[in-house]
Amino acid sequence: MYDIDGSGPLGDSLAARFQVGEVNHTSQWEGIELVQDVSLVGGTEYAFDADVSASSNQGNNNYDGGKFELILDGAVLNTWNAGYIEGYQKLYGHVSATYTPGSDGPYEIGLRITRPWTPANIYQLVDNFTGIPEPATLTLLALGGLAALRRR
Repeated sequence: MYDIDGSGPLGDSLAARFQVGEVNHTSQWEGIELVQDVSLVGGTEYAFDADVSASSNQGNNNYDGGKFELILDGAVLNTWNAGYIEGYQKLYGHVSATYTPGSDGPYEIGLRITRPWTPANIYQLVDNFTGIPEPATLTLLALGGLAALRRR
């Protein structure tokens, strides 16, 4: 259970918690990719977003909270970089993007979380990952369906 937006409107909910980064520090950004295959309709605009957070559960400073990248077929659509995190601090962010595929088909949507190294007790959290057609697109689809029904 975690409050993914701190003092925002969301309360505690189940969130995914990770501890990513390079074990042997060489300043390379390493971590994980959480991905899922989806079928998208060409020409339809989709909105993807996720609530993200970095949390320090120790008193030491001088750490990077992590970088959260919204990815589609491996390409970065948008990034939220937590940056420097102090001891016992929680940082809150949101990463979102819109995408209109050129054709119908399978796509891989996800979130890449990386850090330059892995000190103890620094965590990256994710909640509320969504991907939906934009409201304007839904309205157009509904109007198109009504027009098709009217013709019958």
